[in-house]
Amino acid sequence: MLKTAKFVKVTNKLNVIKDHDSDNKFLECALAAKANFIVSGDKHLLKIEAYKKIKILRVIDFLQLINMAEF
Repeated sequence: MLKTAKFVKVTNKLNVIKDHDSDNKFLECALAAKANFIVSGDKHLLKIEAYKKIKILRVIDFLQLINMAEF
C-alpha cells in the first residue's frame, strides 16, 4: 500500500460553505494541493459536489471511479 503525504501552505481563505464555515478548510487545502478530488462523508462538502475543478465524492463513489479507471 502506498502511503504518501503532501504538506501545503494555505494562502487563500475561502467562504464557500456557508452552512458550516469550518469545512472551508478542506477546500482551502485541496486548492493549495492542486487536488482533483476530496473524498468525504461530510454532508456540507458533498452538498456542493465540486469546487472549481475539485470533485467532492463519497468514499464508495470514489472507489467505483478508480475501479472503472483500471479497465
